[in-house]
Amino acid sequence: MWDSAQLGWDYWMIPKGTPRLDTAYKFLAFASSPEAQAQLTNYIPYAPGNADAIALVDPEILPHLPIAGDPQVTNAFAYDTAFWSENVEQLTQRWTAWISQ
Repeated sequence: MWDSAQLGWDYWMIPKGTPRLDTAYKFLAFASSPEAQAQLTNYIPYAPGNADAIALVDPEILPHLPIAGDPQVTNAFAYDTAFWSENVEQLTQRWTAWISQ
């Protein structure tokens, strides 16, 4: 369902002081490459994070990705990290009380 879909982002990071810094950089270069990002769409309908990957996505898959246009993007909303960090405890309590009824 695309109406009111939630936009989300993920991040890669390298822990400070890792003894495998070069390997971590190599992995990040691979994982963020257009080729790897395009291939990922064959297994899960996530939009590539690298805009150059879009041209490499299978044309039959592209309409099923959240970047394909209407209605995918028009009614999407962004996850509000600040809201959830401020309200997660109260909302979890309300959810637990409601679901327990």
